[in-house]
Amino acid sequence: MEPVSVGHVSCATEWQRQCVKDACAELMDSKMPDDKRQYDGAVHVDMTYNPCDEYYTISCTMYNFRLRRTIPLLFTFVKYANAQAFAKHFETLFNYFDVLCPETFEFKLQGFMLDYSDAQILGLEVALGMYALKRKGNVMPQDSAEFLKLSRARGVEFSNKYCKGCDFHYAQSVDRVSRRVDGDVKEFKKLTNELKQVI
Repeated sequence: MEPVSVGHVSCATEWQRQCVKDACAELMDSKMPDDKRQYDGAVHVDMTYNPCDEYYTISCTMYNFRLRRTIPLLFTFVKYANAQAFAKHFETLFNYFDVLCPETFEFKLQGFMLDYSDAQILGLEVALGMYALKRKGNVMPQDSAEFLKLSRARGVEFSNKYCKGCDFHYAQSVDRVSRRVDGDVKEFKKLTNELKQVI
């Protein structure tokens, strides 16, 4: 376990790093048939609340077809469930696992499966901005206008291309909002389900 900062610890092993490297290689090999792949290539990100005293766990996992199970890639224990915590988590993921092409910022894996959390999306945007700046050799305050502009641009572009929402979290969100709906709740849920099919 390696402490990244106060209130933030990330855990991963060389075996996990090799799994990601193998998954990237599979996806880069256009000649490999889908039924021969070992990994699905999608990184599933989730946060577990209060797994241990006063800390949250952010986990990244990927499905392995050969083992027929989900394998852990990266665990991060954080003190607060905010955008800064997710930014550190994604920054660790990008740097330790080398999953972004430095020149094009193309993601080497299939993409991310995220929940519907603003903190997650904002954290991802900040981490992408940090990665972009480091690759350019620049050091810039995170609250500077240029940094925020770059982070947002990279984040929106990346999210649109590589990020998908989790069906379970979408249903949870719809259920929460439906409790405050004035009117036909069944109609509201029907419309949100139709919206999900479109997006």
